Formats: sequence, C-alpha cells, structure tokens
Amino acid sequence: MSTPAADLSALRIRRDDLDPNRPRPWRRRIIWLCVLAVIAAGGWLAWRADLLPRSAPAVSVARPRVMQAGGVEEVLTATGYLVPQVRATVSARTTGRLDWLGVTEGSRVRQGDVIARLSSDDAAAEVAESRASLAQRKAELEQARATQFLSERELQRQERLSADGITSQADHDGARRSHDVAIASTRAAEESVRASEARLNLSEANFDKTIIRAPISGIVIRKNAYVGEMVAAGAFSGQPTGGAIVTIADFSSLEMEADINEANLSRIKEGQHALVTADAVPDHRYRGVVRHIVPTADRQKAVVVAKVKILEPDDRLVPDMSAKVSFLSEEVDAQEASAPPRLFIPSGAIHTEGSDTFVLAVREDRVVRLPVQLGEVRGGLREATAGITSQDMLIVGGQEGLRAGDRVRIAS
Repeated sequence: MSTPAADLSALRIRRDDLDPNRPRPWRRRIIWLCVLAVIAAGGWLAWRADLLPRSAPAVSVARPRVMQAGGVEEVLTATGYLVPQVRATVSARTTGRLDWLGVTEGSRVRQGDVIARLSSDDAAAEVAESRASLAQRKAELEQARATQFLSERELQRQERLSADGITSQADHDGARRSHDVAIASTRAAEESVRASEARLNLSEANFDKTIIRAPISGIVIRKNAYVGEMVAAGAFSGQPTGGAIVTIADFSSLEMEADINEANLSRIKEGQHALVTADAVPDHRYRGVVRHIVPTADRQKAVVVAKVKILEPDDRLVPDMSAKVSFLSEEVDAQEASAPPRLFIPSGAIHTEGSDTFVLAVREDRVVRLPVQLGEVRGGLREATAGITSQDMLIVGGQEGLRAGDRVRIAS
C-alpha cells in the first residue's frame, strides 16, 4: 500500500508578498494616527503653557487709595526733577587768562563777591596812564584859570584908567582881548579834563571786566574753567562751555518740575498742596504748593510740566535731583507731612481662606495672590498695613473662580 505524497506547496516562498511597492492601507492609517496624536499633544501642551491665544476673562481693578496723615487723600502722583528758578552761569566780559579762582563746587557766595580774576597787566597800565593824563589836564586847567583871573584883573584896571582918561584905547582893547583868550583857554582846559575823565572811566571799566563778581547769592554748583586757561566773553569763545567760569544757583528757589500726563491734568490746579519726596532723602517729605502749570504740552511725551514750589527746603536738596510729588486734596501741616502715608483698599477686594487674608491683583496680565495685613475700617475701605503697594491693581470685579496664575484682561 503506497503512502500519499506530502503537499509542500505551502512552504514555497511567494515573492509577490515581499514587493515593497505593494499598497498596504493599514500601515498608512497607523502613520497618520501617530502624526495626528503628536499634533494634538503639542497643541494641548502649548495651550497649557499659554503659547496659544485663548479667551481671558475680564476683571475690574482698582488701585489702593493713599491717605496722608489726618485723612487727606492723595489725588495724583508724578515724578520729575528739582530745578532752581534762580540760576546764573557766570562768564567773563572780556578775553583773558584766568589768574585766580576763589570758589569751587559747594562754595557759598553773596551777590557782588569777587570770585575770580583775569590777567590785568595791560588794563592796569591803561588805568595808570589815564589817571596821569587826567592829572596833567587838571593842572593845565588850574593854569588856565589863573591866567583868566589875571587877565580879568588887568581888564578891570584898564577900564578904571580909561574912565579917568589916563590910559589909551589901544591898551584897553588889548586887555579885553587877552581876557577873552584866557576865558577860551579855560573852557578848552575844562573840556580836556572831561575827556580825560571819560578815558579814565573807560580804562577802569576795562580793568573791572577782569574782575569776576557773583551776580546772585547762592551756591556754586559747577566749575567750568581752571586757573591758567584762556576765557572769553560768553558765546564768542571757542570753548565747549561757551566761556562760562562757574554756575551759581540759589537753593532757596528750588522747585520740582513734574511731568503730568495730559489725561490727569484736570486733577491738579495752581495753588494745590503737595508733598515732595527726593530719591536721595527718602525718609523725609517736603511740603509744597503748585506754583505754575506751564501752558504748553510736550507732543512726543504727551505731558505738561507743573512747577511745585518747595516751602521748606534744606541743604539736603540739590539741583537736578530726581523726586516724586504727591498732589493732595487738602493742606497738611509739618507734623502730618512727616507721618508715613496709609493705604486703604475696597472691602470687596479682600478674601479669606481659613486663617489667611489675601487679595487678588493683576501683574503682567496674570492673577497673583498677595497676603495682606488689615487695620482700620473707614466706610467701605479697609486699611492695608502690609503686603501691597500703592501701584498694585487689585481685582474688585469678575474674580469668581480665579486662581493665582490665571491669565486675565482688565476691563476698560
């Protein structure tokens, strides 16, 4: 009985199955699913990282109200610089070499004090020559007056003799002519004296130009020239300083020039009281009053300059010092001005969570949680003694469901 032969056709290699160009729909589906999954994951991560824009809830914000001592409210704050209203740049009135300079930065001077001298040898020689010439002309005048006196006496004698018929008419006429000549000589000598006096005044004025005096009382804030340098009169010099020797400022005229945004200009007025704090003297506030609002706006900055006169300046304030001014609703006395300001926040901005008290604020379009310490209650406001600043924007509306780190937008 014979055994049937085994079917080995199933073991044969089918080369058609190894064709790489043969379409495989299931593989394409897997690849596309993987690509879509990567894109979705990247989009979700970008959304979580706020790299993609999303709708941010709108919130209402309010800044803390700043109260000075005595309950006086701070209406507006601004920054600026201290500027003396009485300032003088002292320069020479003539060209010369600076021989002596008697002041330096910080020197106190009074009006009329000699602060510098230029080389004056030529001017001094001209003064000496003019004085000698004047003395000579005065001597000539005295001589002319003496001659006139003698001629007048001789004329009188000739008139008496002529009346008695003793002298001749020719002698009488000669005496009169001599007297007239003497009078003319006296007048010429007097004019020569006046001319010599004028030349002396001119030479003394030229000499006085070599003496530099303080035009105002104040403090020297800048020294522009040094002994041995050539200086000239103002803008006619080729120096970068324009011929200036020193600059003097009257510190009692210090005022703060504050830049006020055009939108806030209606909140201040001339005569309004203010407190000025210099950055270099942060522990002291100076009382001030708005003296003038310059009626011109800066087109590029959109600001108007307000000049605040400092009522009680001291030696700690110097020109060009940066400062901050707080415009007040009422006047404060010196004792109240020295007290630190107080911050009051709306009661609706305060949150409690267990034993924690905090507020929500907006910083860089995100919600931040700020722990606060509370104090006095005043109407719908509560004093914040610690934890916030006057520049914080506290959320007072639309805060439901917000958490720290959420992106928000401020409602207009």
